[in-house]
Amino acid sequence: MSSLDRAQKFIESDLGREFADAGILLVWSAVEKSIRAAFLSYKSQDSSKNPNSMIRDSVMLGIIDKREYDFLELMMRTRNEVAHGMDGGRISQHQLTQLLQIGYEVSKQIA
Repeated sequence: MSSLDRAQKFIESDLGREFADAGILLVWSAVEKSIRAAFLSYKSQDSSKNPNSMIRDSVMLGIIDKREYDFLELMMRTRNEVAHGMDGGRISQHQLTQLLQIGYEVSKQIA
């Protein structure tokens, strides 16, 4: 089972609905892994790029579009706030599903 599939299973569960803040950590990790794999298929020498730079550069490479980039930036800020004990605001199931969908779309590019 892929990390995207595990994240989807979690967010569809009762726990995922109740603990969406924890879900953002799991979903973000799976999506970042997919983006990193796609990014490395274009730029294999840049394996240590930080997530922010990698996502920005992924737009230039055509891995994601500007709308997806804007959403990923929002979700990355939210994920960071949750991971570091700040409020992070309310995370919806819809946002988690949308984030996961981007991960699946990106992973299709390298399949």
